[in-house]
Amino acid sequence: MKLFSLTLLFISLFQDVTLANSKIINGTTPEASHPAKYNTVAIVKEDGRVYCTGSIVGPKLIVTAKHCLIDREIKDINIFFGDSTLEAGITIEATGFEVRHPSDWTMMFPSFDIAWIKFEQELPFGYRPLPILANQQGLSIGMDIYQAGFGNHSPISGRIEAGERLIGMTKLGRYIDNPRFYNILLFEGDDGQGSCHGDSGGPAYVKLDNQWYIIGVTNGFDVVLTPNTMTRTSDPDFPYNVDCSKNQSLYSFIGAHGKWIEETSNEVVWKSDSFQDLDRSPKQEVETLQAWCEARDFGSPSWNLLKILIDKRVDQLPQENGNAFYNNCAAITNYLKSLESIYLNFNSTPEANIDFSTASLLPQLKSISLYEYPIDQISLNTLSNINLQELKLINIGLKKIDFGNDVSIRSLILDKNPLLSLQGLEKVNGLKNLSLSGTRLKNLVELKDIELESLSLVGMNTSILLGLEVVNHNLISLDLRDTYIPNPEAIKLFTDLKELKLTGTSGKIDLSNNKKLEILYLNEFKNNDVLFPDSLPRLKELMFTNSDVDNIDFLKGSPLLEDLSLTYNRIQNLRIFEENPFPKLSVVNLSVNPILDVSPLSSLHNLSVLRLFRTPLSSDLVPRTEANCPTLEGPSALKRFCSK
Repeated sequence: MKLFSLTLLFISLFQDVTLANSKIINGTTPEASHPAKYNTVAIVKEDGRVYCTGSIVGPKLIVTAKHCLIDREIKDINIFFGDSTLEAGITIEATGFEVRHPSDWTMMFPSFDIAWIKFEQELPFGYRPLPILANQQGLSIGMDIYQAGFGNHSPISGRIEAGERLIGMTKLGRYIDNPRFYNILLFEGDDGQGSCHGDSGGPAYVKLDNQWYIIGVTNGFDVVLTPNTMTRTSDPDFPYNVDCSKNQSLYSFIGAHGKWIEETSNEVVWKSDSFQDLDRSPKQEVETLQAWCEARDFGSPSWNLLKILIDKRVDQLPQENGNAFYNNCAAITNYLKSLESIYLNFNSTPEANIDFSTASLLPQLKSISLYEYPIDQISLNTLSNINLQELKLINIGLKKIDFGNDVSIRSLILDKNPLLSLQGLEKVNGLKNLSLSGTRLKNLVELKDIELESLSLVGMNTSILLGLEVVNHNLISLDLRDTYIPNPEAIKLFTDLKELKLTGTSGKIDLSNNKKLEILYLNEFKNNDVLFPDSLPRLKELMFTNSDVDNIDFLKGSPLLEDLSLTYNRIQNLRIFEENPFPKLSVVNLSVNPILDVSPLSSLHNLSVLRLFRTPLSSDLVPRTEANCPTLEGPSALKRFCSK
């Protein structure tokens, strides 16, 4: 099972025993009169390996945990009847199974962690169902609970002793049922025993008025709800440590799912009473954060969004404060009200379905960023009535633009998506900044009537730039890096540019009309293929690389220059720095140039970063002297280089 990076990171208890750490730690063999002896079964693969436990609730029906079966094929769902999977027993093939709420199950986990398995053969001799306790009224804090399961039961780390049916003792700590956790039993017993990896789906038994009942299905641990068993570490690769012998664990209260079991399996199960109609609330339209916090809308796409946000907050809190936060709607509401950005990455968040209808409840929200999230799990049309400064949708498989109605977005980044058309963009109000880098667009015709200020087309198909003329000529920023420009004359149209980034073309780039430039990136141009204006008085940052440049006299009209990179060129003469003041120039990179004399750089009094890698001076091809590489005068960055 994949363990997701959730605030509520639950340790899986259904691993194959070859991978598991432990089972009923220090468990004992049940006596013939104990319900585990005739009611607890193992769930095994086709090859007989145990990976979960179950309990019999009907003549041909087993109950286990959802996470045991969520990705299983029917051939790997078999029921083993016996004392040990390593000894003789009876194995019956499953004929059907169903899990509770399979969609968004990782968001609900550990809630609704229930599944059933059907089989056709008669129960083996000696086995029989036990009734499910239908409601929690008969339970009391501190009462004795028996746990049962098949799996590794060794208390010694690294030792595998699996497949034997054992039982252990624990006590009911509390019954948890709130808008974050649905009908969960928290067990807390004496140290030294406890369910552990490989025990999932196994039963919890209680004896009431001389009758045994099944009350729980083994679920797992939670960094918030079971802090004794599951603790955080400082190791990012292994962020949690689990000590099953602490005897603190979570079980699903099976009675809350009884009605679902009967309705979906078409089987009448044994039970103490009629099952109550308990379930999560249907998707609710809430108007306040407080109402959302109090809703029981588990796992709906709109609920998932805010749930991820509060989970991330719990990750940032001391572990002992997590439970209090989850149970405090005032704290949750205040936190959500303060959020200015939402960040979702498929590699760090569950594969949950997401819609943004509840995002409108966040008064400070300015930015939403989605990276590599599957488009079929996102309802982008629920962005209606949201006002955003920035929306990033990076590599999500977006093929068309549909953000709903009355959406306002100032900056829209749609990089690395298979977009073929910009139809629908006209419905985005207030759009000023657009990035389409790495998309599959064929033309820009839909941009004709949009008053953009910045446009990024990095790594685009050449054909798209044939229509560059339709773009608003009052652009402030244009980024065409790694995109071949078939019509360099079009650049002359954009006379208000403050930022321009280009990669080489087949013709000359004429910048003579672009005197407002503050940031200029040029790459892979042949010598003299760029026509500069007589001065660039506002230029602050210049990157001119891989371009066969040997003359940098065009810099003499740029007194505001702060950051300069001229790598991979043919520059030798640096006298311009001696002859012209550059009082703000602090970063200079002249690597991979045939520079023989860096003494002119001594005039750059504000220089703090100097890079001269793979130059004759740095490679000791030319001896350094006080004349060509001063150590007694000039900025400290130059002295450091010359002193090496």
